Amino acid sequence: MMRKDLLPLAALLVASVHPAFAIEKISCRQHIIYPLQQEQLGGWRFQFLEGDLLCADLTGLTLQRMQSAKAGGALLDNADVGQILDTDLNGATITRTKIKMLSDVNLNFSNISENRFLAASFSGVNIDGARMSETQFEAAHLSGVSFKSSWLSGVKIESSYLGGGTSFEGAILEDVSFKGCSMTEVKFQGARMENVDMRGVYFGGTDLRGVDLSGVDLRGAVYTNPARLPFSVEEAKSRGMVRGI
Repeated sequence: MMRKDLLPLAALLVASVHPAFAIEKISCRQHIIYPLQQEQLGGWRFQFLEGDLLCADLTGLTLQRMQSAKAGGALLDNADVGQILDTDLNGATITRTKIKMLSDVNLNFSNISENRFLAASFSGVNIDGARMSETQFEAAHLSGVSFKSSWLSGVKIESSYLGGGTSFEGAILEDVSFKGCSMTEVKFQGARMENVDMRGVYFGGTDLRGVDLSGVDLRGAVYTNPARLPFSVEEAKSRGMVRGI
């Protein structure tokens, strides 16, 4: 009898039309999920058809790639995902999950907590109006990622690259660390920052004019263009900032 944790995608499709076929644990490595047709299979809920995973429960899922899926409202808890590409995860809940790559993904109004994204790559990702807490990005690459009007609490984005128009415009940042990051053309206009750590950040090409940095630790931070600071060069020096090339 075939092991339930090694069932091929074909078996999953069969299971979706045979609700009595119970599956307790699924490994979908080397498969792309194209689901829509909700069934409850031994505690798992899937929707299989034309790339839809609407409101699916993907708890504990191991998946190499998810592509062109409609997964609004989905739950990813304690999951291990290689790549999520061109996918709608609007309103999703992502907790204790590992993700290596996100590209062209909608995570607006999502709830993201207790994750660790190590050496992850996020490109063209919208996380607007979301809640993110107790999540770590380490040695990550964020390009064109939008956190507009989101609330970030207890988030650490450290020793990472942020660029390509990445935006925190209108966001609330509380107890957030950007320690040791390199920022190019990152936008913070309208953001509210409290107890934010930007020690050692390199602000290459980032315009900070009009940004309230009163709640930010800027010791060792490097700026290249004094005209893009929200205060004088004298104040920058008094706060421990350094002018770079």
